[in-house]
Amino acid sequence: LILKQEDDKWKRLTINSNHEFYGFCGFGPDEMYICGSDGIIYKFNGNVVTEMPTRTQDFFLDVWGPSKEMVFAVGDLGMVMFNDGEQWTRIESGTEEYLLSIWGSSANNIFAVGDNATILHYDGKSWRAMDTETDKYLTKVRGLRSDCIYAVGDDGLVIRFDGEKWNDMSLGEGA
Repeated sequence: LILKQEDDKWKRLTINSNHEFYGFCGFGPDEMYICGSDGIIYKFNGNVVTEMPTRTQDFFLDVWGPSKEMVFAVGDLGMVMFNDGEQWTRIESGTEEYLLSIWGSSANNIFAVGDNATILHYDGKSWRAMDTETDKYLTKVRGLRSDCIYAVGDDGLVIRFDGEKWNDMSLGEGA
């Protein structure tokens, strides 16, 4: 179910699809992306939802970008796709772990997290793995700025990136 607010009412967006949707990001009411199963990515321009060709059947689990000219989608088996505003292109991530979430503070400071404590960092040129002191699955990454980024995962795991390293912020068992 996808809703759009128009004036003071909510309007249901109709997408003729049997796909499951997992991720969403937007740059305003006329530029939104929705990703999901079977390599599906839709773009909403404020009026119409259109399918974007991705040339993959892998699942996309999240989508995010610092601008509408620079959007990333992540998913199955380390898949990272990049959209320059026109087309989707697969880029090498260096992992085969499932990537579940992506977020960044700028075009050259982007993080993706996923299975088996995977954290990847994109510096504007390439992705590289980051060390963590955990082996738990990471399910979501979000932040406030480049030195205040949080990733959460299994068993109440919360880790925070301070601009230099990831620190465990979990409350522990029984908290």
